[in-house]
Amino acid sequence: MVEAPLVSIVIPTYRRPQYLRQAIESVVAQHFQDWRLVVHDDGGTFENQEVVEGFGDARIIHRVNQRRLGIGANKFAGWQAAEGRYVANLDDDDLWEPHFLSSLVPILESDPSLVVAFGSHTIIDAHEIVDLGATATNEARYRGGLASGRHEPLDRLVLVDQAIPLTMGSVIRREGIDWQDFPPETDVVADFWLGYLLVRSGGAAYYEPQRLTRYRVHGGSATAAGGLAWHRSFAACYRRLLRDPQLRSLEGEFRSRLAAYERRAAICQLKAGDTTAARHSCRRALAAAASPATLAVASMSLSGPVGRRAAVLLR
Repeated sequence: MVEAPLVSIVIPTYRRPQYLRQAIESVVAQHFQDWRLVVHDDGGTFENQEVVEGFGDARIIHRVNQRRLGIGANKFAGWQAAEGRYVANLDDDDLWEPHFLSSLVPILESDPSLVVAFGSHTIIDAHEIVDLGATATNEARYRGGLASGRHEPLDRLVLVDQAIPLTMGSVIRREGIDWQDFPPETDVVADFWLGYLLVRSGGAAYYEPQRLTRYRVHGGSATAAGGLAWHRSFAACYRRLLRDPQLRSLEGEFRSRLAAYERRAAICQLKAGDTTAARHSCRRALAAAASPATLAVASMSLSGPVGRRAAVLLR
């Protein structure tokens, strides 16, 4: 039997061999070397297989799904198969700095009460050019004023501030996370759902304020694509969070965000000409938290072709 590594790394991928090669290179270049990498391939292309085999490293495993799972399910399948004490996800279009693991793993090793250690990140474009303005804006938005060191409880930090970059900037203690709890309706935003599982674990987090990751922003990313699936997945998450009695103190925040995502879903549905679905989304939005913006979209959903044309102007 092959001994489990200290860190299991998962790279979920789908038909992006050039980005995948760069992501794997950033793993191989780590100063910390006690790891095993599973490339969880949801496309199963020959090009991806060729990329993995080109490294000639027995620690890198190429696992192909028998059928297409989708973004979130592919990630969770990789996380569920992890064997190490720690799990780290690296999306196939992002990169780690060489000191990523060596900065975060010792922190977790020194304190068993920590469930996650995380850092900050640099924003790059499709060609790896650093966007200093976007980097500063992103850092201020998600971790502005966040102190270095230990943080607990995690509910607001993770579920409201969304300060922990789980998709590519964290190392997670595998024990204590319910890796089997993956509602399919949260698919596109699986990282946010993972954040909820971290909160539910009861552990603490540690923030190391170095830029340990390069996060790529490009037209093909899930974040850039957004759209109806994105909004519906976030809405599904917030509906689940509202049912958790341990999170009652954040109910107002969750209702407001649920309403916003339902309203954005309604706009997408109106633009697609599905006024019936848009009306249902508006009703759910109004039930969560009424607002003038939602009432305006609801009015459009009742206005036939005129409302659909007006929705095109909304975002």
